[in-house]
Amino acid sequence: MRVRVSYTVEFDSIPNEIANIVEGAAGQLSELSVQLSQMSSDLVREPVEKVLTSVENIDNVRQGLASLDMRLADCYDILSGFIEQKNRGQQIPEIEPQQKVEEPKDDSD
Repeated sequence: MRVRVSYTVEFDSIPNEIANIVEGAAGQLSELSVQLSQMSSDLVREPVEKVLTSVENIDNVRQGLASLDMRLADCYDILSGFIEQKNRGQQIPEIEPQQKVEEPKDDSD
């Protein structure tokens, strides 16, 4: 099950936060590449014996790539919003707590 996780950071630290996410994605992509290379070598050396394992590995790599795609899509959306705000020349305003408005008392009783 996939869930959305959110947290707050300072507006100007958004590029650094995204850089950290992209760095993690690059590491995961590198691991997936190693898995594919290993699978290719295994199929060349022992094609019949490695078919079942390769089918499972291909599915794992595909799922990993889909996960990476979703993470990168999130990064794209966040950075697009960041650029949009920067182009407006303003930061995202903080939401002020609403003040309780008291009703005027009716002295006509």
